[in-house]
Amino acid sequence: MVTNKRAARRAIAELDETLGEIITTREREGLDPNDLFARICASWNDVEGEARNIVLIHMGSMSNLFAALAWTLVHILERPEIQERVRTDSELLDRATYESIRLRQRSIVLCQVLRPTELCDEKTAYLAGPGVFLTTMMPVMNTTALPDLDGFDPEHFRLTRKFSDPQPLRRQIGGVARADRSCRVIYRLR
Repeated sequence: MVTNKRAARRAIAELDETLGEIITTREREGLDPNDLFARICASWNDVEGEARNIVLIHMGSMSNLFAALAWTLVHILERPEIQERVRTDSELLDRATYESIRLRQRSIVLCQVLRPTELCDEKTAYLAGPGVFLTTMMPVMNTTALPDLDGFDPEHFRLTRKFSDPQPLRRQIGGVARADRSCRVIYRLR
């Protein structure tokens, strides 16, 4: 059966049109051409159609999910001593997942400063004010900040739940559902 992907092409065309309207409205209303949304759009200018940009970003985030799950399986399967335990201990499985992500994290993360923050390197202290965006490379110290962090050990850290009964957002479609409330945790060295 040949579908020619008509429905997918039609959906992307509708997304292109909607995003085009958003961009036109933003330009007409004089919104900041250098805000985060504008910079994201500008970084994809060489790709035809704004909706394709969103599809690419979505696919990238999904590949991160698969990679995190794959590394978790690799680390568990390499350690027969914990394979049986994770079948009955969901907390151990959670810790193994977080430990796998910690070891294999390669993300560049954009963070917005919420309150005045001092950042220091070996030579200088910098003051970043509220609203400033900083880019951080997640794995810089993931394996060196403390002794023995260079290897997989799901017992490194303890996670403590500080939330109750999150539910999926009711109106979200596509991707993995986001929670309908903050789900704070405490993550600390054991």
